[in-house]
Amino acid sequence: MKTIYTDISTLTKDKPVTYLTEDVVFGGSTFRVQSIASFVGVSTSSGQVVCIGKLGEERTELLRTSNTTAYNPSQAYKEITLRDTLIFDHPQDTPVSIVDWNRIDIQHAATATGTK
Repeated sequence: MKTIYTDISTLTKDKPVTYLTEDVVFGGSTFRVQSIASFVGVSTSSGQVVCIGKLGEERTELLRTSNTTAYNPSQAYKEITLRDTLIFDHPQDTPVSIVDWNRIDIQHAATATGTK
């Protein structure tokens, strides 16, 4: 059996990041963050994929957004709404960033030209 290694660190590199302003619990689908200024387009019909936590760490989640509150610097809070519910609890100050993908497809063949 061959081990295949992947580098997932590039998924959040140079991506907008914000932080939870309060604890969120399992089953929740809306959470408040410090800023949504860089989270443009999260209200699109297809949503965006957000990473809640740090990639590679236990309990990090990749979930698609549903919509957000409009950005207004004077708002008391900024919310992000998810299409699905959270699987884990996340404490205040957990990082939230946008990522391009929520899955990878790794294929292998016995030879370089083999069917994958």
